[in-house]
Amino acid sequence: MTNKKWYWALVLAALLICLPALPTRADDWYGTAGGYYTVYDENGQVLFTRAGVIYVDDEYISGGNRLYRVTAVDDTAMKASAKFIEDVTMQMDALEIRQISVQQVASDGASNGTIALYCTHTDESYVPTDGTESKEGRGGIVDVAQQIADQLEALNYQVEFNDTNHMPHDAGAYRRSRKTAVKMMRDDPPLAMLDIHRDGVPNAEEYIGDINGEQASRVRLVVGRSNQNKDANKEFALKIKKMADQEYPGLIKDIYLGKGSYNQDLMPRALILEMGTHTVDKDLVLRSADMVADSVAFALGGAVPGESQNPAPGQNNAQNNAGQPQQPQGQPQGAQTGEQTKASFKGIGWVVGVVVAVGLIFLLVAMNSGGRGQRVGNFFRELTGTGKHKK
Repeated sequence: MTNKKWYWALVLAALLICLPALPTRADDWYGTAGGYYTVYDENGQVLFTRAGVIYVDDEYISGGNRLYRVTAVDDTAMKASAKFIEDVTMQMDALEIRQISVQQVASDGASNGTIALYCTHTDESYVPTDGTESKEGRGGIVDVAQQIADQLEALNYQVEFNDTNHMPHDAGAYRRSRKTAVKMMRDDPPLAMLDIHRDGVPNAEEYIGDINGEQASRVRLVVGRSNQNKDANKEFALKIKKMADQEYPGLIKDIYLGKGSYNQDLMPRALILEMGTHTVDKDLVLRSADMVADSVAFALGGAVPGESQNPAPGQNNAQNNAGQPQQPQGQPQGAQTGEQTKASFKGIGWVVGVVVAVGLIFLLVAMNSGGRGQRVGNFFRELTGTGKHKK
């Protein structure tokens, strides 16, 4: 094979490597201001609305734990139809019940682990409180994310909240926030990574609800189904909802599994949290932020302030009422399994693969274009940031 053929073969291979790591079109679509899709069930009743594009085969788990699959979409009318698939079992087992009734915490005060938070759309805001639906730089959504972070810290978690501005709110926002997510994974590999958003549907009543006798904003969990971690992330979302249904009935509005990656290919416990919508009073969202943090902590095996930290009578810290050993102190029950860790490395591997592929292509071009040594030298100077670039 000639050098030219080798060159183009490697270019094609590099493109194939890069494609899985690139955001899909579904990752960041908001259409015109105020635009949203309405999805109907088989009886013609409104099932849900969403300020984002809907695709055939997207899935939806309702607040009542019924699974639907989108079967048809009319992009012109911004309507879609969904078919009921099955009821989702959300019953808690003995270990999960005990996890709530007898909270597991390290007696020596050791951290339960690290949770990473960030906001892809840092401008998102709440009209009744912030006066606008979008604030340049730091919107109301950042306040909500900070409230979640504060509550998680109160639950004995290390929290890395990165409030980097990813403006503008366009199709490149997820590519920019990906850099933030990768940095947090590199600094201190987290147990979970949460991207905090708010919805854009106009009807506030779709989110406002009564939770344990208190008015608060409900929450939608979003899972991207276009990446290798979709099953693990779906399982994480289901566990959060299961825990919330037990302690805060009605808090989790629903779970949406959409065509997109949302940077969830990076790790197996990555989710989007839609904290209300832009027409909801931010105070109601801040109220639900504490409940969300509690539910995430439950799902990861943490504890809630004010709950008993002592074993129930006849039990000890090494044994649960099902006769199964608990995790060692300082080791959260939600610690990653071997498969989850493998998925995390796989996600990071795509990023490394892209860098290596681009470097190889550049070197090959240099070797076949004359000025070989100078081009290679310039490449490594750019890569390391040292020395002077020679023309």
